[in-house]
Amino acid sequence: MSPERAAEPSPVDGDALAELALGCLSAERDGTAEWPAGAAVAEWIRAQLAPDSLPGTVATGTGGRFDVVAVSPPDVLLERREPGAGWVLRPIGSAEGTELTDPSVRRWRGAVEPDSPAEPARLPEDAAERLAVVDDIAVAAALVGVADRSLGLAVAHARERTQFGRPIASFQSVAHRLADMYCAVELARSGVLLAAATGTATDARLSRRLAVTTAPDVVISAVHLHGAIGLTGEVAVHTALRRALVLRALPPHPDHVLDALCGDLQDLAERARRTTSIPGDQP
Repeated sequence: MSPERAAEPSPVDGDALAELALGCLSAERDGTAEWPAGAAVAEWIRAQLAPDSLPGTVATGTGGRFDVVAVSPPDVLLERREPGAGWVLRPIGSAEGTELTDPSVRRWRGAVEPDSPAEPARLPEDAAERLAVVDDIAVAAALVGVADRSLGLAVAHARERTQFGRPIASFQSVAHRLADMYCAVELARSGVLLAAATGTATDARLSRRLAVTTAPDVVISAVHLHGAIGLTGEVAVHTALRRALVLRALPPHPDHVLDALCGDLQDLAERARRTTSIPGDQP
């Protein structure tokens, strides 16, 4: 690890991140969980609080308002009052659910009453930074899992589907498309594993940026390789496409992630310039 990378400490325990990343990736790849990215973040929040302090599903927000994608409506709002003022838990009376492209989840929005009781939440001072890292890695890992599942479905279909008396996987154009999809999945997977290993905010943002710009394209390619049936709900790859589109649309916007990542890289370059002596650069 370079001195510049080591200068950015990890705000989250490495073992916890590895377990979270691999869990989200495997669950989406195997299709064994309804919403693993959201569940992983919720479980991390629960681990930061006393177990009896979190009576149900949690949403994060500010100003008494929340906007979260989940299977079921949230029960409590975890809200940061202001920097340095700590966090509070407030009960949510009701939430309005909106249907999304992925029918297994909904977007829940609403606000708590201004005079609703607030219980102090025992969270560390850097909880917001930790939560951002966990969220980025969970979403990136889930996207990689969806893309990996779609790649497997596309390979299986290409081996079974025949044209002109032979499987379409034997055609060079299809084989090259599958190879490109595999490379994209492995690139995004490498970003997730790096972020889980280092736990830094920069690597977490990088993993999310890689995932949101590569994984949906892999899923779309898998749909194309299925032909017209890939556009129907009769095949699993169409369900994967819906999940990938919802994951990609989760905030923050990919452009905002890129802006933050560019800022991180500029800071890294500045630290490297200050600590590295370049011949001929002296006045």
